[in-house]
Amino acid sequence: MFGVRYVKSSPSHYLMQFQNGKVVREGTGLAFFYFAPKSTLVSVPLNAVDIPFMFEETTRDFQAVTLQGQVG
Repeated sequence: MFGVRYVKSSPSHYLMQFQNGKVVREGTGLAFFYFAPKSTLVSVPLNAVDIPFMFEETTRDFQAVTLQGQVG
């Protein structure tokens, strides 16, 4: 109501609140009210997720090739 909002971040996110280009509040697992028209929030995840992938392709000479990897 009237631009006042509430944010609650998990312990695995680093949250920063900016007002007029300066950091007002920062940390992990924060919960607070803020005035939305004058604030900018930035949330940075602290944990990494590795995602596997697999491609099955055919070469120019019709050989079956499987490519496996992991993006992290």
